[in-house]
Amino acid sequence: MITRIDTFGIKNLTIKTLATDINLSESALYHHFKSKNDILLGLLNYFIAEMKTRINNIPINRNDSAGL
Repeated sequence: MITRIDTFGIKNLTIKTLATDINLSESALYHHFKSKNDILLGLLNYFIAEMKTRINNIPINRNDSAGL
């Protein structure tokens, strides 16, 4: 999905193209998601959670005053 958006833009992302890309039927996608926006919201929430995890795993050296 991300590759399709990157290559063709968000307007080219449809349930049909997404289903084809991931080898599922359109009805299978609709079984799990209400709409394309629901899919995009899920993707956004995934990225937010992933970024929070990455930020929380950044080591902090509290003795380093170089950044002050």
